[in-house]
Amino acid sequence: MNITETHIVAKRTSCIMFFVLCFTFLTPLCLLTAQTVPIERFVQRLTWEPDPAASHYEVVVERLDWNREEVLRETSTQAFLDCSLVPGQYRYQVQVYNLFGRMGVTSDWAFFEVVQPRGDFVQRLSWEPTVSASYYEVVIEQRGSNDQYHELVRKITEEPFIDSTLPIGQYRYQVTAYDVFGNEADSEWSYFEVVFSLPEVVAIAPPSPEPEPLVLPEPEPPEPEPEPPAPEPEPEPKPPEPEPEPPPPLPQTAMDIVIQAAYSPLITFPPGFFNDLSTALFFPAGASLKLHFIPLKAGTRGLGFGFASSWNYQNSAGHILNIHLGLVFRQWLSNHVMAFNFSLGGGFSWMYNDSLTRLSSVSGGMSFQWFLRRPFFVTVGVDFAYILLNDSPLYIQPSLGFGWQF
Repeated sequence: MNITETHIVAKRTSCIMFFVLCFTFLTPLCLLTAQTVPIERFVQRLTWEPDPAASHYEVVVERLDWNREEVLRETSTQAFLDCSLVPGQYRYQVQVYNLFGRMGVTSDWAFFEVVQPRGDFVQRLSWEPTVSASYYEVVIEQRGSNDQYHELVRKITEEPFIDSTLPIGQYRYQVTAYDVFGNEADSEWSYFEVVFSLPEVVAIAPPSPEPEPLVLPEPEPPEPEPEPPAPEPEPEPKPPEPEPEPPPPLPQTAMDIVIQAAYSPLITFPPGFFNDLSTALFFPAGASLKLHFIPLKAGTRGLGFGFASSWNYQNSAGHILNIHLGLVFRQWLSNHVMAFNFSLGGGFSWMYNDSLTRLSSVSGGMSFQWFLRRPFFVTVGVDFAYILLNDSPLYIQPSLGFGWQF
């Protein structure tokens, strides 16, 4: 009996040791496998009110359910930022920097939450812009169960992209570009697939401070209630005023290239014209051509350089040709379809009568642009030129023409 009992005890001990060894070696493998599962991230667009004087913005994102740990700090030149985040509760703050790189105002914290995806997916389709295109027509087709594509979306846009809400599936799209004369050009079909949906973004309220203890005042003896006054007639409610429509956004390009041609007659004012304006002369034959490059843009302002040339016929005085290079400053109006241009520069003037003479000159001017339909606009303005010689007249050139912005 003693031998039998000893054998049973040894058998149970070996079983226990077997399970302990399995748990010791297999548990770390299981934990390692669970930790290497990738966490799905989602693209979120954070937006804010643009600052006209800003050169760029710095965005700071903190996660609230991670003890307010900073998870993102990026720079953006536009009034939005696309960032990739995992589901959770967040807040973000925007810092504004001016053209000199100095930090200006800082926004308040804005709170939001990223939850698991559901519903459809907002898909952005983009393409290379066509220089001569006035607008684009985009056709999106979805692939069916029989491997045949059928039209799902057809949109018109002036921008080189569209945003469409699409469910999970396989698609293809084609872009047709139209110019101002009605000519069209079709692109090849492009294929893509939507495999998951964007998460839902839920705005949350900022955390409120802890409530203070409520202290009740000592009761006072009740006062006699006064007689209620006679009810006054309620004024009739005024109808709500319609909110003004926001102005269309400015075209987002790295550099504006503007070319314009105009009819430009010539007015000459001899020296001392302020004393006798009757000495001014008018010559109707003339034209001008301008080319502007504006790479520096901040809000509604832009700064660049440009070339300007003009030709005029002065009867017996012969022909005059001006070619100048100078700085150009642009200021958009609030409607984003009208702009003022100011220029100042210098160059050369060629006078031709019996012989050809080249003279140094300075120039300047201003013009008003009205975009009838982007990128086409009409322009009206006035320019001046002064030849660097004693007793030289002052040349004034009013202009009326049209142009194209790339």
